[in-house]
Amino acid sequence: IDIPTYWKYAKQFGLGDNFFTSYATSSTPNHMAMIAAQTGGIFETTTQTGCTSQKNDLVHSRNMNNGSIHYWSYPCYNIQDLPQSLTKAGLSWKYYCDVPIWCTPKMIQSLANSPNNEHVNQFVGDVKNGKLATVSWITPTGTSTDHPPSLVEPAQNFVAQEVNAIMNSSYWANTAIFLTWDDWGGLYDHVIPPHVDSLGLGMRVPLIVISPYAKHNYISHQLGEFSSFAKFIESNWRLPKLGHRDSLSSISNLMDYFNFSQSLQPKMIVNPLPYSSTLLVPTGGLGFGVQGTLNPIIADANTNYQFSVVYTRTDVPAVHNVLING
Repeated sequence: IDIPTYWKYAKQFGLGDNFFTSYATSSTPNHMAMIAAQTGGIFETTTQTGCTSQKNDLVHSRNMNNGSIHYWSYPCYNIQDLPQSLTKAGLSWKYYCDVPIWCTPKMIQSLANSPNNEHVNQFVGDVKNGKLATVSWITPTGTSTDHPPSLVEPAQNFVAQEVNAIMNSSYWANTAIFLTWDDWGGLYDHVIPPHVDSLGLGMRVPLIVISPYAKHNYISHQLGEFSSFAKFIESNWRLPKLGHRDSLSSISNLMDYFNFSQSLQPKMIVNPLPYSSTLLVPTGGLGFGVQGTLNPIIADANTNYQFSVVYTRTDVPAVHNVLING
């Protein structure tokens, strides 16, 4: 198994087979859906930095009510969002993120300068020091993102580190952890995304739900998307709806993953996976403009391709045989 850590969580807890990205596009708009159940208009992932972007930095956008209307907008939005609802209800929140294209509170005017925007490396320390917020969002960085062409082991180790921190704390007894991926990195899926409006849904992605109250070895078939996280939080704390995807009855609030009267599921501490970084796939950047190991990345059967790997060691010369399969 290439993803043993994820598979352990999926077998012990809950797995969704009918969960999709919110919008048929790339990362940034789908991150917005997690905290606002909408995009605010942004419909592309670029090098923008939210409300600190240059004043002439415009991003391709699409109308929320009519997706056929395209326009350009400054990536700093005045929209309703879930963190504001939590604050009004006296509930704490934190957003752990270090990659501007994924730090969505920094794209919303009311949240951009919030002290609740934390570096991703702060989460484990907050848990150990008893400073975990009521609701937390965590987005990894660097090689821990599962972003092609990175190795898959570092990302699994990052997830295990965060989950282990919760399980080893007093927070485990009343915590729900939702693990998903912001868009699809594969080539084909036989499940066609449902149309709930003119902008989505996007491609199907995994969802793993980890909690002492999660049903054991459960597979959910209910239709979910990133706005389901907002819908779950609204349902759990009786917060008002934001009035967008979270208002659709067809979208799950993810409550079917749980049985709150069952005997608590035990902790499952996962050890880090060993891996070698001797050979790495080269990359020209994370997010917009990623260039990986294959050049050119789009061509035909008559094209000569260049396949590259980077040898990282500087000790005594060694020989490594690299098998390129297919």
